[in-house]
Amino acid sequence: MDYFRGVSAPISKLFSTSSSGLPKFLLRKYRSLWSVAAGNGEEPSVLDSRMLYDEDDNLLLVDKNGDYYDAYAMSWRFLGMYIDCGEGDDDNARQSGSGSGDGGDGGCYRAVMWAAYLDPKYAGGSIGEYQYYSPSTGEWDDSTCMTDRCQKLDCHERDSHFQLLGVFKEYDGMEDFAEQLFKHHGYCLWGSDSDAYSLMYDYQDYWPTSCYKITIYGSNDYDTLYWQWQPLPGANMTYGLYEDDECSEWSNYTIAEYFYDYYSYYGYGSSYASSIISGYEERQASMNTYMDEYKVCQPCRAHTKYENYEGDNQDDGSGDHEDEGG
Repeated sequence: MDYFRGVSAPISKLFSTSSSGLPKFLLRKYRSLWSVAAGNGEEPSVLDSRMLYDEDDNLLLVDKNGDYYDAYAMSWRFLGMYIDCGEGDDDNARQSGSGSGDGGDGGCYRAVMWAAYLDPKYAGGSIGEYQYYSPSTGEWDDSTCMTDRCQKLDCHERDSHFQLLGVFKEYDGMEDFAEQLFKHHGYCLWGSDSDAYSLMYDYQDYWPTSCYKITIYGSNDYDTLYWQWQPLPGANMTYGLYEDDECSEWSNYTIAEYFYDYYSYYGYGSSYASSIISGYEERQASMNTYMDEYKVCQPCRAHTKYENYEGDNQDDGSGDHEDEGG
């Protein structure tokens, strides 16, 4: 399975989006532009000519050539994160403010990358036109297919006919990206009662959001280090400890070593420290395993994998979890 097909392909920049199109974590970036395009007494912006509506008054995504795409024809996948110090561009490269009361200036961004794709052969069958691949089972699930065309949503495959629309990066890192992703798409992908949903939705509250200064206890090599995400190969990630307040120079001192030295310093036995480390490593491994689901092709409209009927009322307070057709 080649998760990284198409990343180096030419990128066709997208100019607008919609609530029926790309994932919700992108929508907030365009709200101010939409208000201008909608009027407010100002000259129409370039977006005004980039937004079209279908017969149901749904806003459609339009590219720089004026071509628009049905939301159901688009898909996306997670590409991972990287450390972006911006080559001197402070506005785009460094997070503002301190991550904690212990100091630090925010440090270099952990930019999250994702790609959007188009199915040029989409036949209008909504989500019922596709089947989905699960990395956890290694199988394709065609139970959602409700039309004669039962296309594999395979934009992650090297020989896929899906076309790359664009590669995007989120400078907010995993914080806002994950909150929106898990609340909406994750609810549908994993199910609200699953271990995956429970762990990921709760675990994100403990994820680093800036370059945090921490005191090191019991180490012969360090007194102070800085905590932030550490990108790993294969679009995986873990917590890293860095020597500088930009969180750009990895210390080679692991979180496991930090826990062991910390609890040993305060008089806990090695077995207790080992249990803490084991629990941490298990959560980190589960986190990356669950994120594998997003590294393969996902629909741009989140939906549950069971049929919904008109009049169904399953209000759980979080909204936008279901869609007609699958």
